[in-house]
Amino acid sequence: MCVDQETLLKLGYNAKTLLADNKGILAIDESPSSIAQKFEKNDIQNNEKTRFKFRELLVTTPNIEKYISGVILHEEMFSMKNEKEKLLIDVIMDKNILIGIKLDKGLQKFDGNEKISVGLEDLENRIQQKKFEKALFAKWRSLFIVSHEFPTLNCLDENCKTLAQYASICQKYGKVPIVEPELYFKGDYELHDAKYHTKRILGNLIKHLNYYNVYIPGVIIKMSFVTQGDESKSTHSPDEIGIATLDGLLSTIPCGIPGIVFLSGGHNENDAIEYLSSIHRNQAYKTWDVSFSFGRTLTDTPMEIWKGLDENRLKAQEALFEIAKRCYDANSQKKMKQ
Repeated sequence: MCVDQETLLKLGYNAKTLLADNKGILAIDESPSSIAQKFEKNDIQNNEKTRFKFRELLVTTPNIEKYISGVILHEEMFSMKNEKEKLLIDVIMDKNILIGIKLDKGLQKFDGNEKISVGLEDLENRIQQKKFEKALFAKWRSLFIVSHEFPTLNCLDENCKTLAQYASICQKYGKVPIVEPELYFKGDYELHDAKYHTKRILGNLIKHLNYYNVYIPGVIIKMSFVTQGDESKSTHSPDEIGIATLDGLLSTIPCGIPGIVFLSGGHNENDAIEYLSSIHRNQAYKTWDVSFSFGRTLTDTPMEIWKGLDENRLKAQEALFEIAKRCYDANSQKKMKQ
């Protein structure tokens, strides 16, 4: 990768902007097929119109920019316009919220029971499309299944290499890459297993980012909270989760990384916010910012309220605003406890 110094500095600036003022990122980048199950659960028809109306409802929530710095969108949203013929992305930008785009094409099987992310084959062509030029950042997700056998070193290497190659291409075209190595919540693994594999994954990821000459101050890592699997019989307090997560980060993430943002990863709204709060409550010398990049935590309740009905729009927006404020307040604790 050969990127001029001015572009690199701008990448670093945009990365820090996403992490500034205790704000977080709203992830509403589900594909049409991914959102189908959620819509069905709430008796909402899954079509282009309803998908647009729900995303528009979220991003036009009054004053949501107080708590949200960026929005990750699926590519279909970049061409969509509201009733006034204004692009949705322009509506978002009018709130001084940065636009991001999901660039991976999903997952495919790897050696039988593991998964690797795909989409590199035409990424350079896709990222240069004119409709995406206003996106200042991007996201790519890889998934790691945890068991007594997994993740294997081969799968770990392949996914981290892919994340690094994606990050390099993003920076070449002036977009801040968010790299997301998600530890799959499904499984009977224990907290110590999650911490061990988190260190393996993050250490390998940093190695590949450096190998592919990715500009470290211009990349953000999106990761799972370090918890036991959902089938584990053990329970742990939010403080135990926070400390385990911090241990995984402090052992692997260099000071040049501007920040870490967390996905909710299958945890319910209250747990996800409490885990985020715990990471801030527990004192540790963190050289990077910590924030949230939630999807379900921020959108499940508004969707349940909305149910595709215009008369429920305001109440759904009020719910989103309150949840976003709780996330913001969790982030704000870092300034309260010294």
